[in-house]
Amino acid sequence: MLELGEALIPILAGYWILTRLHYTHYSIVRDSGYHLFFKAAIVGTFLFLAAHLIVVLIGNLLSSMATPWDIHSVSPFSASPTVIALLGLLAPFVGNQFYSKEKAASRAAVADGDFIELLIAQSIENQKLIEVSLRNRKSYVGIGIVSGIETIDKDNADIKLLPLASGYRDEHTQELFITENYAEVLQEHTYLRYDDFCIVIPISEIVSARVFDPDAYTVFQEEKEDFPL
Repeated sequence: MLELGEALIPILAGYWILTRLHYTHYSIVRDSGYHLFFKAAIVGTFLFLAAHLIVVLIGNLLSSMATPWDIHSVSPFSASPTVIALLGLLAPFVGNQFYSKEKAASRAAVADGDFIELLIAQSIENQKLIEVSLRNRKSYVGIGIVSGIETIDKDNADIKLLPLASGYRDEHTQELFITENYAEVLQEHTYLRYDDFCIVIPISEIVSARVFDPDAYTVFQEEKEDFPL
């Protein structure tokens, strides 16, 4: 009969795979306890079946080689746990070679409809500038550092941004005005570190986020001056 300790090994191995495999990690962190348990149990069941098949195949191979191993004396419940543990440890390492962390994060954000987090994740991956506007009309232009995708409670998730400029949006027209250029200050004062300027923003305070092109912003500002409305 299967003992409690042996019964837990497939579930623990399933949990290890779900939390360490890039493909499932970012979506699994927000699952509730019982959802995670049952998903781990399902993965563990497949691991058990695969491990039992491996044990049987190895036993048959050794038997055909006249090796003194009686396969019928080996219980799948006693031989399989070791193989299950090995499969569980190896699966994330192998799987992650074919599916990047960045791609997995983007997939999870799309699935949850978290497009702000997706934009931050893409900014982190591609080092692209983004502009984030807050409820108080404050705006920051910078590069994403932390997207918040891994946060369990997405209603209380935060993003981390390295701002290179900041400003505000007009109360009536929502036009963006850049008032501070941190990049110039950092270039002039080399003793300052970029990390000292990082800010953490609750996602709940973000009204909008978009890719920011400084050249396009400059062109629009110049055209506005040449052709005032």
